[in-house]
Amino acid sequence: MISALEHHSNIVPWQMLRERGVRLVVAPVDTAGGFDLPGLERCLGPRTRLVALTHVANVTGEMLPVEAIVRLAHACGAKVLLDGCQAAPRLPVDVAALDCDFYAFSGHKCYGPTGIGALYGKRALLEAMPPWQGGGDMIITVTFDETLYQAPPHRFEAGTPDISGAVGPAAALDFMTQLDRDAIAAHERSLTGYARARLAGVAGVRLVGPEATAIGVVSFTVESVHPHDLATVLDQHALAIRAGHHCAQLLMDRLGLAATARVSFGVYNDEADVDALIAAVEAAQRIFGG
Repeated sequence: MISALEHHSNIVPWQMLRERGVRLVVAPVDTAGGFDLPGLERCLGPRTRLVALTHVANVTGEMLPVEAIVRLAHACGAKVLLDGCQAAPRLPVDVAALDCDFYAFSGHKCYGPTGIGALYGKRALLEAMPPWQGGGDMIITVTFDETLYQAPPHRFEAGTPDISGAVGPAAALDFMTQLDRDAIAAHERSLTGYARARLAGVAGVRLVGPEATAIGVVSFTVESVHPHDLATVLDQHALAIRAGHHCAQLLMDRLGLAATARVSFGVYNDEADVDALIAAVEAAQRIFGG
């Protein structure tokens, strides 16, 4: 089970498993694009094996009630995988307290290099899982008749790993820890609220997604200005945003949108950046007659 909020990276792999008889169920979102917890509960059943959901939505910044989700899923015997790509750089994450079975996040969202990330899994589950790839250093002994595999995590790390690549995320996580994860969360919550309030005051701007639990990400549209055109104008004002469907076409279809403009905040942003965003949006409106 996934939700309509998911990034394509948490949709496509499960679709590929349909060839092995896996059935994919999509939990609903509400008309504003918010997560629907009662809707998820209605979709759960004794045949549910895995619930794979985002921790923080990459389009709206909504923080899902993951503790409640984990409890509901475990009550029906399902395991839970959380996509923490947007949460890990913004929130203190305690996988033991969350009681999730798996948790994944990427290095580049945490101010580290691209092409590398991390996957946490409960030890008992990892020990019961076969390797997904064969190679050197993931074995204890090899004969022509059989191979005895290493214990996790080595079982899942075939061959020479990306040692140098792993140094980058480790340094980035140390950097975030020194800043204090709670302080990062407070800073990004404050900026998100400030940005939503300033954008809401601009005529013709529509905010996308619920506000209550949003953190670090704000998506919006501007009347008479296509998001791609808006991104071009903002680029001319030295502002880098994302425009498009953000690898979340399920959510875009649900909201009846082809694309949005999306700003993402980091530890280096401040309210002056939001003020510059507002000025640039208004400049784009003047250019396109909004």
